[in-house]
This record gives sequence, structure tokens and C-alpha cells, in this order.
Amino acid sequence: KLGAQVRTDVMHAACFGQSLSRGLLCDAISLAQLYGNLMLAAGVKALPGEAGYNPAAFAPLVESVVGDEGETPVAGALNGLVRRAIAGDGTAEQWVFLGSSSGKGGQQVEQLSPGGNSGRFEQTLQIIRDAKALCDTQGKSYSVWAMHWYQGENNYSATASDRDAFDYQQ
Repeated sequence: KLGAQVRTDVMHAACFGQSLSRGLLCDAISLAQLYGNLMLAAGVKALPGEAGYNPAAFAPLVESVVGDEGETPVAGALNGLVRRAIAGDGTAEQWVFLGSSSGKGGQQVEQLSPGGNSGRFEQTLQIIRDAKALCDTQGKSYSVWAMHWYQGENNYSATASDRDAFDYQQ
């Protein structure tokens, strides 16, 4: 039931996983923020350690094309949640979500896992720490409301002789 969760001033939904989490080969369609949903100022796909990463401010949650990555699942999901909450007699101000998408295409699950060689899991944790610190400086309460994992096909498309690919198919 929507509303049964603990509500904070900013509720973070972290999107993580393989290429589907990054909107590979998709157009960006959430180009305006109709509610109060947020992202870190550098963008929903911005990553700690990369040029332009800015954890010092929030910006409206909108999507953009970055290389071959477009619309992530996070903006539409969060906008849909707020729309549903408003339809149930809530207000947009009661439902402020922060969206981030830190996955990576072309990686196997093991590479994206804690300690994996992609470093993306650790970057995801840094995004969470940075968002919490920003909320603290703004006097806002913060929670990680959801963490979404999006599975692509990299494990499956490994060579047939690869034991991981066989296990993945089972």
C-alpha cells in the first residue's frame, strides 16, 4: 500500500544494474519535471569520480541523452508514484523523490556486485552518502526508499563454454 512506508523529506530510489538501468539506446522522454522529484545537480546518470559530478546541490529530475544512454527507468517510475499519491488525496510536496542511475552496460552481475571490478556498487554507495550529506546540510530528512536492480543480458550472452552463462540460463 502506498503510504505505508516511512516517509522522509527526500526519499531516494537508486536504480542499479546492467544496461537496462541506464537506458541504453533509448530516447530521453522525461524532459520536464512535473512534480518535485530531484536528482543530484550533475544528472541522474552522474557518477562519483567522473568530471562534472556535483553532489552539492539538487536539480529537478529530468532525463538526458549521455552517449548512447537515454531514459532510465527511474524518472518514469518516480513520476508515476507521485501521480498515484496525488490521485489518492496526497500532494506532490508530501512525495519528493531523488532518483539516481548508477549501473553499467556490458558488465556481468559479478562485476557490478560489491567488490566487483566495475566499481559501480561502490559508486552507488557514494551517491547515497552524498545525497544524505546534502540533505543534512539542508536540514531535510533522508531515506533510501527503494533500490531497483535491472538485469540485462550480459551474463546470458557470454560464450556457451562459460559456466556462468549456463547457470544464468537455468
